Amino acid sequence: MGTQQILMIVLSVIVVGSAVAVGIQMFDTQANNQARNAIVSDLMSMAVQAQAWWRTPVVMGGPVGGAITSTNLPELVRFINLAWNGVGPHTNPTANYTFAVDSPTSIKIRGESIQNPEIVAEATIELRGGNIDDSYGINIVNVATP
Repeated sequence: MGTQQILMIVLSVIVVGSAVAVGIQMFDTQANNQARNAIVSDLMSMAVQAQAWWRTPVVMGGPVGGAITSTNLPELVRFINLAWNGVGPHTNPTANYTFAVDSPTSIKIRGESIQNPEIVAEATIELRGGNIDDSYGINIVNVATP
């Protein structure tokens, strides 16, 4: 083989190797974005369900005294359709979630991806008001990806 043919083979290997590396990187980035978006979507859904629980009358399983406490936090988690297993985390197919009472009218939820534990999203959910017209706040405070 001549030097020109060897040079062409080496260049071909470099180009193909680079293309494969870029493809793998693009796949990983897309998988991380999808996992992050799934957690954020879950947090938004949990916020809406938390607001529904907040407005539920006590006789139907709503919060006693109009406040979120560590005592009634398990009721909220069950209302969101996650199994309460003590301290946590509470798992669904997307992530492991931990709940914390931030104040009598707000909770913090932290989601850690099952697929990649470096992907984390946190939300602070402010619950207020008893009328259907009252607003509530959902604040996604941190979304971290590797």
